[in-house]
Amino acid sequence: MMLRAPYLFLIALAALFLVLIGQYAFSPVLYTLENDAYSPFHQNPDILKRVSHEQSETARSLMSDILDDTGTIVLNIRSKDFDAAERDLQEYIEKVRRLDRLVINLDMSESELEEFRRNSHRNRESLESLLNDTRRFDELRSLEIRYRDEDRPDLVYSVRYEGEALQSRIAENYRGYSERQDSIVDTGRTFDLDTAAYEGSVRTFEEIVREIEAEQEARKRAAGPALPPYRLTLAIAPDSGVYGDRLLISGRFSGEPAGGRTIEVFIDGGEWTAVQTDERGVYAASFSIGRIRAGTHIVHAASSGTYSDIGTFSVLPLDTDLALRAKEGETGILISGRLTADGIPVASAPISVTADGRTLFSARTNSTGDFSREEELEPGAYRIRANFFDDAFPLNPSESETLSIEVSPAASGRFPLVYALFLIAAATGGIWYARGRRQMPPPDAAPAHREQEALPEMFADGPLAGGEEAAPAPGEEPFARFLRLAEAGDASEAAYSLYRHLVLLLAERYRHDRPLALTPREAVAAFADTPAADPLERFAERYEGVRYGGAALADAGRRALAAEYRSVIAAIGGDPD
Repeated sequence: MMLRAPYLFLIALAALFLVLIGQYAFSPVLYTLENDAYSPFHQNPDILKRVSHEQSETARSLMSDILDDTGTIVLNIRSKDFDAAERDLQEYIEKVRRLDRLVINLDMSESELEEFRRNSHRNRESLESLLNDTRRFDELRSLEIRYRDEDRPDLVYSVRYEGEALQSRIAENYRGYSERQDSIVDTGRTFDLDTAAYEGSVRTFEEIVREIEAEQEARKRAAGPALPPYRLTLAIAPDSGVYGDRLLISGRFSGEPAGGRTIEVFIDGGEWTAVQTDERGVYAASFSIGRIRAGTHIVHAASSGTYSDIGTFSVLPLDTDLALRAKEGETGILISGRLTADGIPVASAPISVTADGRTLFSARTNSTGDFSREEELEPGAYRIRANFFDDAFPLNPSESETLSIEVSPAASGRFPLVYALFLIAAATGGIWYARGRRQMPPPDAAPAHREQEALPEMFADGPLAGGEEAAPAPGEEPFARFLRLAEAGDASEAAYSLYRHLVLLLAERYRHDRPLALTPREAVAAFADTPAADPLERFAERYEGVRYGGAALADAGRRALAAEYRSVIAAIGGDPD
């Protein structure tokens, strides 16, 4: 009985010690230069000097390289050295990603550096589009010669119309690229950077536009081959609209028989839909303006080797409204919101949510324009804001109002519960230990000899269970073409055969109108709300590395690409074989 009081005292003392240090459980670092601020209006000069001298030099070096790379990329595109342009573009993308991480770590989302970062992302999209479109326009030259030699008038006209769509897209791309020049040059001057290479890229871009316009104009003036004695008309009403509007694309086929004809309708050179004519030869299709860039778009129709005249329609940009809400959830803070354009919900739109200028998470809106996510935040005060920007939509960027929230320890996730369980376990262990010590006999009461207990065997003899990874089953259709092309060394076309099959399958399953007109990034965005979203994003990343980055399809690369392909098929309940 006399031993009970000391043990109880020790247990109480240990519990008190745990309670005293508990206030630091969520912030174990008591002091650093970065957190040496006794009020929101005070900063330690030492940390400011360190950021300004070390981090700003890193930022300036990255910004200078990014500006210089634009000039090299555009010059290589103009000289038609597309492989070199592709390599330079990959280096440019990696530098922009490094700048992203630097801006987030420095908490400089409100600075001119952040504006430069956003413009660099937009320029990346412009340069990617310029590379792909000019490369395709260059391919049309040889295709047109071949089709004329083969006396294929229908394909000659298809080249002419695709060239018209490419010319329009490249010109629209240049307008956006040149509009960012003033902002980027002003930021460059602020950071004392040489912007000559970037300004040269804008001039070279303009020269590319003029050369393509001249070549396409000559192509249009050239006498076209004879077409079948049919006539196909095309009309678009209205000829302009905004997000959510519907346009009627219609026309008439004159020929025998007029009814039951399949009319293929193309938008910006890519097939959009196919419709049947009625008994009078009339066809019609309704186009809903959704995820399509603002600006002018080219339309034409084709059937039985007959082509309509080119039609155009304009998509006007629309302002957006981004609402943001935050409340306590089950394990953290539930952050949600809605994106609308003139009251219309915007689906599949990318949303970036920041807390005190740092990126908290990214999400995509659902079919009703809503997004939500529960985040575990450390206790403290936060200023939360959401942003929307995507050039692929005919919508102007927007940002939500800034929400000021206070996260209490009770709402900061599972850590308070873990800490409470630890206290309970520590107290229980102390009591158990005290009882065990009290029941032990004195040392002189122990027996003189004890039999040695057998120790448990720690390791089993022989190797660990398991075996080598099974080799992938031999591929069948649609793998047949993939494997044949990969064995022949044509990695780019091999990868494209899988990508093409995937987007056609997803478009059929989820009713997408123009799957083959999508870039890999656009395909990932288009099917972001499907079960295939995550595996498709992984597949697209590997596909881009092979198709555009020149990665080889060795055995490991081939298996990796095939595995991601199978993951997409499995995600939608299909048979990968």
